[in-house]
Order: sequence, then C-alpha cells, then structure tokens
Amino acid sequence: MAKNITSIKDLVIQFMTNGKEIESKAEKGDSESCFQMGMSHLLGINTSIDFEKAAQYFGDKSLADDPDANRLLGFIAECEGKFGEAFQYYAKTGKSTRSYLQKVYEERGNLQSYLKKLNLPDIFLNKEITAILYDYIKDGSPILPKIKIAYICEDEQTFLKEIQALVEGGDLFSAKRWLQIGNVGVENPLFATIEKKSIELMMGSNPPEKFDVIVVDGSSLVSDLEKSSSSNEIKSVCDEASKMCKKGWCEKVPPIIDSYKRAFEQEEAERKRREAERRKKEEEEERRRKKEEELKRKKEEEELRKKKEVERLREQNRRAMRVFDIFMVVGYIGFLLWFTHLFDDNGEISIPGILASHFICCIPFVFIWLVISNNIKKRFDL
Repeated sequence: MAKNITSIKDLVIQFMTNGKEIESKAEKGDSESCFQMGMSHLLGINTSIDFEKAAQYFGDKSLADDPDANRLLGFIAECEGKFGEAFQYYAKTGKSTRSYLQKVYEERGNLQSYLKKLNLPDIFLNKEITAILYDYIKDGSPILPKIKIAYICEDEQTFLKEIQALVEGGDLFSAKRWLQIGNVGVENPLFATIEKKSIELMMGSNPPEKFDVIVVDGSSLVSDLEKSSSSNEIKSVCDEASKMCKKGWCEKVPPIIDSYKRAFEQEEAERKRREAERRKKEEEEERRRKKEEELKRKKEEEELRKKKEVERLREQNRRAMRVFDIFMVVGYIGFLLWFTHLFDDNGEISIPGILASHFICCIPFVFIWLVISNNIKKRFDL
C-alpha cells in the first residue's frame, strides 16, 4: 500500500482536491482510499489528528493483510500505551520465520523507515521499547528483555515463564525483583521455590536465621531493600514515553502538514494566476482575431459591392453600346438610301446606285463608327 502514497505532499494535494471522493470510496471499502483516510486522520489532513478514527480506517477488512496498515496500527497502539496490541500488529506484518520479538523489532524498523520516507521526524517511536528490543536482539534472546516486554505487554504467562527460567538459571535476585514489580501474589509457587533455593545457597556458607516474604497491599515484596530498588517500574516509564511520543506527534506533525498546505495553496494561487493570464491572453487573441476577421469580411463585402457596381455599370454601358450600334446601323442605311437617291438623276433607286453609294460611304462611315465605338469602350472599360 505504501506505493499509493509517495509523499505527504502528494497526499495533502489529493485531499485538498478530491477529499470527498476519497472518503466516499473508503466508505465503500476501497482499500487504497481506506489507507488514505487513515493517514488523513493520523496526520491531521483537513481534520484534527484522531488516532481512534485512523485506527478504524487502517483496521478495515480490506487492509487486513496490508503491511503498512498493520505497522501503523502498531504505532497507534504503542502511542496509546497498548503494548501487547502493538506487538501483535508488528508481528503480523513479518513474513520471516524468525521469532516473535525479532519480527516485532524488524517491523518497527520498517515503520521507522516508512516514516522517514514520508519526511516525518523519526522521533515518535518509544525509545524505552526500542532499547529493550535492541537488547533482546543484540544478546541473542536473553531472558531479562523478554521479561520486561512480557511485563509491559501484560503477558502474564510469558512473564512467569521467563521468571521461572531465571530461577532455574540461579538468578534469584532478578527473579524476586520481577515478581515484586509484577505484583505477583505471594501464593504463587515461585516464591516458595525462590525461598527454598535461597536457603540452600545460604546454607552452604552462613545460613540466615530467617528469609522473609511479606505481603503489602496485595503486592509481594522480598524485603525493604527490594522495595526501594524496584520502585521505578519499567511499565510506567514506557507508558510515560508513549504519552510523550503521542504528544510530540500531535505537536510536530500539524506544522509539517500546514507547510505542505501553504505550499499547495501558493502553488494553486500561482497556477490560477497563470491560468487567468493565459485565458486573458487567449481572450485578447480571440478578440484580435475576430476583429481581423470582421475587417476582412467588411473589406470583402466592400470589394464585392464595388465589383457588382462595376458589373452593373458595364452592363448598363453595354446596353448603351448596343443601342448605339443599332442607331449607327439604322443611320447608315438611311444615309445610304438618301445618298443613293441624291445621285440618281431619275429619282429612282437603282442597284448600281446603291452599290456605288455603299462603296463611297462604307469605308469612312465604318472608320468613324469604329473610332467612336473604341473610344466609348475605353472610357467605360468595356
């Protein structure tokens, strides 16, 4: 699932742009959306930090086998002081054949790497728990770290089992101390075993007159000396460390998220400004283009109007030329008849007279006609 969140910045952007859609998908059981919603409540993205709601989303059945979700559930439980629950989540993610506590150690390390990858400070894991697990790994499964872990996880069965191992190994002092720290009842047979072994050991040198095991307010104490040496219980230290981790998380994470929000808002504002400038430029370009098209259209219309006007005038002049041509033909015929009659002595029109008149008048008349016609055509561009 980690591949779905590459950085907190990307997650912040997703929620600021598609928060409602992510929440809607999570309600339908979408695993990726459930993980993102869990991160939203864990980090306080568009909401306040809420470990309980984060755990609900990480605990969705769609994420039952997701390693990152289980590590984060372990982290939440650890910050809440629920160490046994936290260790179960850590161990659940480990796929190796190593021991239970080795898996816990490895997966808490993987959780720390995951937090670093998201650019979160790696100060939120309980350092007391880390130290105990480290001692366990470093020394090859020693008994005391296992007792401490069993104690803080309230795993009574493992706790007593490891104390029994201490007794069998001869470390009676540590066995008595941890029985006291764990408020184990005096009726537990381990007390009798410790007393018997202690007497046997001391009988070999200077046997004591008395070895006391007393009960104070239901707590078994071996001696007043033991009481003072065990007053600083490891569980209370771990609980206090968990509270500090949770407090540190709630104090240090929101500023990180806010910085990403501000950066996103600034980027979004800059993007909107650039978009507005782009739209303005496009609108200006569109207005310029429309203006040019309008001018071009008007120019074409004006040219077309002028062309039509020229055609109209040409047609008008052509009609006038046709009338002129008809007039000239009729005039020529009339002139020819008159001229023929003028040169005929008998006053009669004869064929030879017509031909002679035509021959005499045709050439100059046609010449004059063509000259006048060409001048008219040039003048009116016909």
